[in-house]
Amino acid sequence: MQLAKAAGCKVIAAAGGRAKLNKVQGADATLDYSAIATVRDVRDALLEATGGKGVDVALDMVGGDALFEGICRAMAFHGRLCVIGFAGGIPKAKPNLALVRNFDMLGVYWGAYFSAGAEARAVLQRSMDHVLGLYDAGRLRPAVAKVFAPAQAQEALDAVASRGTAGKVVIDFAEYINAS
Repeated sequence: MQLAKAAGCKVIAAAGGRAKLNKVQGADATLDYSAIATVRDVRDALLEATGGKGVDVALDMVGGDALFEGICRAMAFHGRLCVIGFAGGIPKAKPNLALVRNFDMLGVYWGAYFSAGAEARAVLQRSMDHVLGLYDAGRLRPAVAKVFAPAQAQEALDAVASRGTAGKVVIDFAEYINAS
């Protein structure tokens, strides 16, 4: 969200539950997808948040049938839907929605950039340099939910798997790095 705001975008943040949404800072609108049961509800909420225009760029890290299809039905003409993850399940895609709404659907898997050759790694490096520059300039401040010691790695993974955190879960290896 902070990257989108740094680029001047209007941001609609979605999370599963009011408690998580209450921790979201800087969003122009919010969507509690745990309280939305149907595709139509998702679509209508997104269209309302965009004044009926539709979503220009959607970053879907959750997936799931109702949320994914609702996003597809709320996409703006020539919009872009970036599929990033499936925390809510792998949705049944309906490619006809991309056709009739005339939007792009793009898979985004950062790991692929490491094995796709030198040009892809250079793109990744430029992207990371840009993000780190924004961080150094104070325009990005990651929201950290909890910091764990390496001995608590399983607890950290369990916290992520339970989807009970709002923000980043960090395993701090500083003591090992500083010891060498």
